[in-house]
Amino acid sequence: MTGRRFVVIGAGVVGAAVADELTARGATDVTVLDKGPLYATGGSSSHAPGLISRTSPSKMMQELADYTLDKFAELDLNGAPAMLPVGTLEVALNESRLRELQRRCNVAASWGWRGRMVDAQECIRRWPIIDASLLVGGFVTDGEGLAVALRAVEAQARRAIARGARFVGDTTVTGIEHRDGHVTGVKVGEEVIGADVVMCCAGVWGPAIADMVGLTLPMLALEHQYAITSPVPELAANADREATMPIVRHHDAGLYFRDHGDRIGIGSFNHRRLPVAPDELDTHGRREEGVVFSFTSEDFAEPWAQTCELMPALAGVPLERCFNGVFAFTPDGYPLIGEHPDLRGFWVGESVWVTHSAGVGRVLAETLIDGAPTIDASPAELSRFERPELEPSVFGARCDDSYRDVYEVHHPAEGHTSARDLRFGPFEPRQRDLGAVFFDAAAWERPRWYDSNAHRVDAATVPARDEWSSRHWSPIAIAEHLSVREGAGVFDMTALTRIEVAGQGADAFLGWIVAGRPERPVGTVTYSVMLDARGGIRSDVTVARVAEDRFVIGANGPRDLAWLRRHLPPDATVTVSDITEATCCVGLWGPAARQILEPIADGDLSFPYLHVQQISVQGISLTATRVS
Repeated sequence: MTGRRFVVIGAGVVGAAVADELTARGATDVTVLDKGPLYATGGSSSHAPGLISRTSPSKMMQELADYTLDKFAELDLNGAPAMLPVGTLEVALNESRLRELQRRCNVAASWGWRGRMVDAQECIRRWPIIDASLLVGGFVTDGEGLAVALRAVEAQARRAIARGARFVGDTTVTGIEHRDGHVTGVKVGEEVIGADVVMCCAGVWGPAIADMVGLTLPMLALEHQYAITSPVPELAANADREATMPIVRHHDAGLYFRDHGDRIGIGSFNHRRLPVAPDELDTHGRREEGVVFSFTSEDFAEPWAQTCELMPALAGVPLERCFNGVFAFTPDGYPLIGEHPDLRGFWVGESVWVTHSAGVGRVLAETLIDGAPTIDASPAELSRFERPELEPSVFGARCDDSYRDVYEVHHPAEGHTSARDLRFGPFEPRQRDLGAVFFDAAAWERPRWYDSNAHRVDAATVPARDEWSSRHWSPIAIAEHLSVREGAGVFDMTALTRIEVAGQGADAFLGWIVAGRPERPVGTVTYSVMLDARGGIRSDVTVARVAEDRFVIGANGPRDLAWLRRHLPPDATVTVSDITEATCCVGLWGPAARQILEPIADGDLSFPYLHVQQISVQGISLTATRVS
């Protein structure tokens, strides 16, 4: 397997990590290309501030950051470290933010990472120029801190080169060669570099590379403001030092800070969204920081005022270097990792921050060399988005939201604020009549509860909830739950992904890819899991055998569809089709379900659990499945 030819497009912090991880696992034919000069190629790695923190509500993101931090801590370039473990400090200026920081502290602990809450005086001990009178407390971590991105890039690249990899700069990719549904090479000018695997790690240039093979990457390049002050007198003792103080995050203002010796770097998410068109990336001139844009001073007025309020010592200190960097954002804030659904061998590792870069490199290398990663990266899979979510207007709006929301307080049950009302089930008019309160899931609008059921609420059955846990929730949901337990309820399940697998050999194919026994007789339903190459669980599915050569799968989204299609044998007579939008799905559940359905159904409803049968309800033919 390691004899394959790998070509990595992009020699930034992700591409260098991929090359290092591949060669560490025995790959010897690895070529890394970049249109910029090595090793400061001009992309986001060239100007990234380098903040690394493990704390995240996502276990995947925590693990990606954890691996990156541990790896960078062992890297150096000519004796200079790639990681400066200065720690982090997140400040609270009000009780609401303090409670959110406590939640962050708790979630970090749940993933096995330990931070701690501190009082205002401890915050000031770590950052003496902060005005202590403004603070009510903070959240701190030790051992994390600042990555020196370009050192990490070059150190990983040189390790890969020592194992046989080849890095080529100042080289523009002009096309991707492919034949019979598989990549064969990368075109550079008139030359073609042969490849069995092509990995797109081009950062903000990724969409342009993906476009060469007809792949839409739902990501958007956005400008991000960064400014560095001139020397601050109170920090004169640090003038000859690289960085000594923790990263500071001021979430309520959308600001972060790091020291550059006796200077302070200020990053702001508190400005209007400034999207960058792909053609602007190549027409813009390079500067010391890479491809960056002119500093928009008008956007920095409020952030600068908030900075000087938090750190009065900065008032009157001139800004020495200012620029608008460029970073890529996705609709959900997660990276894009995975293989092209229709072109074998074309892989993507995009929209990855320095924080998670080595972790993503590991995931890609383990998947390609070992068959499956040791970090569960399914939330970042390339194929996770539904068709409407790949429309540029939709993902563009949500990428804008991702930028704005980086430091916002997020509730687990909150929905999107943009690009709503994209898809409804066929019962929308009736649902609106009943006062449905909709939330969005995978581009579908689904009722969370119905206001028409408010009269069913019994205060005695409603447990006390605090302000946080009461958000995006109603006691009506409890009343509806109890009604279903005691009687029955109808659920619109149209958003459930339904996949048809049909043709000669469908039973053998599913018998191989699903851990259970879906090849059982017609009329049976198998509830089981699809597994990866390590035997890990990919997804839980219900597989209904509705005919000798036809199965209907209740799946969990487009990633399951992509997995099934990817594993079809090359000469298969089996077809895999998404039938979700061509059908609807209704769940009727509760102890009274059968007696409700029997008077209006033609057919025997006494068939057993985990079985399927064709019936008719008032002249409408449907597939009835007992699964819950």
